[in-house]
Amino acid sequence: MNTGSAQHVDSQEDAATVRLLATGLQLYRAHQFEAAIHAFTNILQLHPELLQANLMMGMILFQLRQYDQARPYLNKVLDQEPNHVSALDTLSNIEFYSNRYDAARPLFEKIISLNTEHADAYHRLSIIHFKASHYDEALRCINRALELKPKSHVYWTNALDMYKAEPKLRVGEGIAQKLILS
Repeated sequence: MNTGSAQHVDSQEDAATVRLLATGLQLYRAHQFEAAIHAFTNILQLHPELLQANLMMGMILFQLRQYDQARPYLNKVLDQEPNHVSALDTLSNIEFYSNRYDAARPLFEKIISLNTEHADAYHRLSIIHFKASHYDEALRCINRALELKPKSHVYWTNALDMYKAEPKLRVGEGIAQKLILS
C-alpha cells in the first residue's frame, strides 16, 4: 500500500506532525481506528492538504463503512495525484459497495490501466459488467481475474454464479471442471 506523500512535512516546527503521522499509521495498522482518526484530524487541522493524512482518513472511514465521510478525503488526494492507486482503489470500492456502479466502473478501469495485474479490480469490474448485461466484458474480466489469482475461491464462485444466472456466458462446464480439479 502506498501511503507516501507528495508533500513532506520537513521543518523542525513540524516535527510534532511527523510524530503524529507515525502514531496515526501505527494506530491504523493496529485497527484502532477511532484513535487514528483523532491523530489524522489533528494533523489536517494544521495541514489540510497533506496527502498522506487525507488518504489515511479516507481509508479509515472506508474500513468503518462511513463512505460519505470518506469520499472528500480521497477526492482531495486524487485532486493532488490523479493516479494514486491506493486512493483510487479505496474510492472504487466505496462506490462498488454503495451500488454506485456507474461511478465505480471508470475508477476500476483506471486502476487496471495503471496496474494490469490488479486482480480485484478485474473481479469487481466483471460483476459490474454482469449486472449491466455486458456479458462479454464480464467474461473477459472474470477470466483475467482468474488468470491472475487462479486459486481464488471467491472469483471461481462468482464466475460459476454468473454462469448459473446467465447461460449465455457458456463457460460453466469449464468452470465446473476447473473447480472440481482444483
